Amino acid sequence: SVGCRRCDALLVRWVTCCGDRVSVTMARVQQRVADLEALLAQDKIPLDKLRAACHQGIPDKKGLRSSCWRLLLRYLPCDRSSWASSLQKNRELYRTFVRECVVDTHEYAKGEPPATSGQGAAASAGFIDPLGALAEGADDPAAQQWDAYFKDNEVLDQIIKDVKRLAPDFAFFQAPTGRPRPEGVKPLHLRVQRDILESETIQHSRSGIPTMKKKASTSSLASSTADDEEECHWEVVARLLFVYAKLNPGIAYVQGMNEILGPLYFVMASDPGDDWRANAEADTFFCFTAIMSEIRDSFIKTLDDSDIGIGSLMRRLMSMLQKFDPEVTRVLDEQQLKPQFFAFRWLTLLLCQEFALPELLRLWDSLFAAEDLVQYLLSICSSMVVNVRDALVEGEFADNMKLLQRFPEIDVHLILQQADKINDQENHEKRHRRFLQSGSVR
Repeated sequence: SVGCRRCDALLVRWVTCCGDRVSVTMARVQQRVADLEALLAQDKIPLDKLRAACHQGIPDKKGLRSSCWRLLLRYLPCDRSSWASSLQKNRELYRTFVRECVVDTHEYAKGEPPATSGQGAAASAGFIDPLGALAEGADDPAAQQWDAYFKDNEVLDQIIKDVKRLAPDFAFFQAPTGRPRPEGVKPLHLRVQRDILESETIQHSRSGIPTMKKKASTSSLASSTADDEEECHWEVVARLLFVYAKLNPGIAYVQGMNEILGPLYFVMASDPGDDWRANAEADTFFCFTAIMSEIRDSFIKTLDDSDIGIGSLMRRLMSMLQKFDPEVTRVLDEQQLKPQFFAFRWLTLLLCQEFALPELLRLWDSLFAAEDLVQYLLSICSSMVVNVRDALVEGEFADNMKLLQRFPEIDVHLILQQADKINDQENHEKRHRRFLQSGSVR
């Protein structure tokens, strides 16, 4: 019939149109791959052009994302001739960190107390009794080292618990790395299992009779490859976090760092190049350190209400939002929907819990490509609010709280487009302030 022929014609046109769109999209991706490969092949890579290219998104092909991130985070120098020496130096430095920070409990049987600060065993050889050392008093060098060792185990226990919960629906972290464990390094979770001692506390019954109650001697840790040569990816992440905590005692480890490190390590460990993949742990460590140098103050509780802590970031976010969308800011103020209720997690975890991994990696492409990482992070967070403004303006407190705490699925490209506008506005105001200040100086 005529109607059927018309439907068939419409279907053919729709299929053709979809095919054309797919072809255009594939052509754009291929062009971006070619552009990035051309940039990365230059002897001196122009960082400004690389940033511009990566801001549009890094195709998940040929290890481009990991290579670009190493450059954007300043782990790799822009001069390609320096790559080999820089990588060799940093990777050997990380191996030194592991040897000094990751203490093997089996070494104590040799008569040496643990070296907790990377300076070797300061106590006398032949001493292997931690309780005896602690009984000597706080001024005894061996007692101080054992005390630090057990405190480290408390941190390590928390790290392992958090890492085991990392991306539970994602099989990557539970899978084996396919590479042997670093030479001389034992599984860290076994150190916690062996060295958290069983303790007892005194409790009194209602009648006043004292009783002893035992605490669990170890945390419940899932089994892994244990003493086998091969290890799982989550064990590598745990080691990375522990080394970072040891080298940065001012911040140590704070819950949430595992959420940031996980995707970063995944990208590095998924590189198709054998050498890059084999050294993913060391490369991840220095890239993670670079990210933390930008946001570490948000993890320090004593700085929460200072000019550099998380409180200051949330105030900057609301000020940015006020300038770009006064109406939605007014609604949030009237409903007393404070940024602590939603933006605290967004900012400290770099949006890790708000988006699925593919969308998160796309957001991080633009975030790491930004000249000012923190400002662009604030711009993305402002854009997220603006993208749900209509629902917020019409909604009540409970609905709006749920909306912001469980952010809906929105095309990340729309969020980034709005974030670019907000970030451009911030940069324009910065330039204008500098111009006025320079004029006043003259």
